[in-house]
Amino acid sequence: MMAFSCGVAHERAKSPDPPSPAAIAPPDPRSDTTARIARIERGLLPPVEIRGETPAWSLDERMRAYRIPGLIVAVFDEDRVLWSKAYGVADASTHEPMTTTTLMQAGSISKSVAALVALEEVALGKLDLDADIQLALTSWTLTTNDFMRAAPVTLRRLLSHTAGTTVHGFPGYAADESVPTVPQVLDGKPPANTARVRVAFAPGSQFSYSGGGITIAQQAVIDVEGGRPYPRIAEERVLGPLGMTNSTYEQPLPPERALHAASGHHDGRVIAGRRHVYPEMAAAGLWTTPDDLAQFLIEIRHAREGRGAHVSKDVAARMTTPVASARGGEVGLGFFLWKKNDGEYFGHNGDDAGFNAMSLAQIGKGYGVVMMANSDDGSRLFPELRRAIAREYAWGGYDPPRFDRKVLAPSALAALEGGWALGDDDGFRLAVREGRLELLVPMAAPDELVPIAPDAFVARASGARVAFARSDGREEILLTEDDGEPQRAKRLANDAASPIFLLDAGRTQEAISMYRKRLRVNPKDPVVARERFRRLAGDLVGERTAEAIRVLEVATALYPESPDAHEWLADACAENGDLTRAHGEYATALRAMSRDPKASADEKTIFRARVTKEMQRAAGIP
Repeated sequence: MMAFSCGVAHERAKSPDPPSPAAIAPPDPRSDTTARIARIERGLLPPVEIRGETPAWSLDERMRAYRIPGLIVAVFDEDRVLWSKAYGVADASTHEPMTTTTLMQAGSISKSVAALVALEEVALGKLDLDADIQLALTSWTLTTNDFMRAAPVTLRRLLSHTAGTTVHGFPGYAADESVPTVPQVLDGKPPANTARVRVAFAPGSQFSYSGGGITIAQQAVIDVEGGRPYPRIAEERVLGPLGMTNSTYEQPLPPERALHAASGHHDGRVIAGRRHVYPEMAAAGLWTTPDDLAQFLIEIRHAREGRGAHVSKDVAARMTTPVASARGGEVGLGFFLWKKNDGEYFGHNGDDAGFNAMSLAQIGKGYGVVMMANSDDGSRLFPELRRAIAREYAWGGYDPPRFDRKVLAPSALAALEGGWALGDDDGFRLAVREGRLELLVPMAAPDELVPIAPDAFVARASGARVAFARSDGREEILLTEDDGEPQRAKRLANDAASPIFLLDAGRTQEAISMYRKRLRVNPKDPVVARERFRRLAGDLVGERTAEAIRVLEVATALYPESPDAHEWLADACAENGDLTRAHGEYATALRAMSRDPKASADEKTIFRARVTKEMQRAAGIP
């Protein structure tokens, strides 16, 4: 059983400098902050509350449920950190306690800090925000193509993910793996484990998240600084001036810092080598703490108002001014921007191997929170804890809505049963069980639809709103999720006619047969795209890995010559403990790659090295 410490807290109002773990005193039980923390810890909340029947969860309970060994939280308001607290352990195998100064991997929050590093270079006149980035690059060249002739790749576009560049993210390198240089990463040359970064559409034409683009920006910063190490540049430009003393971009961590760093965990277990190495430092390589990130967010907000101690108003405005629409909100330079009921927010989430992190700050009122977990399941906990914090501090944008349950006649519920189509091979079923209406999305856990009006429901687990109506004499459902646009669902005459429903019912071969027919009719049909099955499976691996395997069996059946499809299936089998089948799929993946006429020699070398390592791990070979 995993060990959890009771946690340590400190109030920044009383202690402006981050204390060492040994110097942290137990909180005063008479303190208002102590009482608030206690209410938060026993008041984690779902996305919606049903009056009189929604129990609050305890933080300890939810950490155990999600198998999260350790967590650090920092809550701030206006110009100071109100409190920060550590929970659990930094390493589940050694039971080393987590502290507020334990270093954690920030994942893509690294991009926010890296954006400030790059903009400080702009302020010094070493980089130009809107010039062709090729003018700054001296040690690596971005291959020119027709897209780039129409519009240049610029630093502004790289930092806002609008440069048209490829490579979404980076998996990092285990402790026993060779680590490539940044030019090798950008060229996709061994020992890099990702593809070459290139321009895939016209720069400036659309948003497309690209860690590859941020890595180009990292190389540009290095080049205009005469090849100096990126961690040293970041320390001089941002980390040092902002007092982020527990932060570094050093990869791997030097021994003296590694002693104070958490280990990454997957499904409650320490990952191989404890932590991955990220030469893509600007995109994913920042080691930090919630206290340091809170200080960073506070400085950006102060600078927006002309009160920054180290950052100019112009730089902060650029970072928090929308450049393009993205993810239900907008994107600035290094930050995502979105609106809630009580105003505007900026922030970023992070995901490295074995680590999750999130950060947000309210622009107008100045409050915010940073959470970091040494688990890749941390993102499941963060929304529940954020809602508890929001309720305690009256943050209107994140407090879950409350509803009264309406009593509907059994016949009214029964009339809604059946299959509903949201789109082509996309939909859900409704079923009445024990007097309650359940939303059954294929390959997902059931969710109760609670009636809140005669023709309106709310999904208890997801918070989705469902409204029933009639249009042109036909029944339809309006399904709204995450404050997005309503999606219209039409009643299906026979929900088994959709292959996704067959797959959900375990009728895999029948589903494969239907998908094959679609593939023959239209090879470009998005319903049968390999990436669609990968995305579906990615949401299932962990608690529902057996279902992920079914999804990936479809991918390998439709694309038997795809090395990637067989590797995905092998990974899922290894996760599920079926090492014999995993080994067989890895071997099939290697054979498929050797026969792939479209793969370059470098791509084959990278794939072979990665899959061979995965085979060894599945077999228990260090």
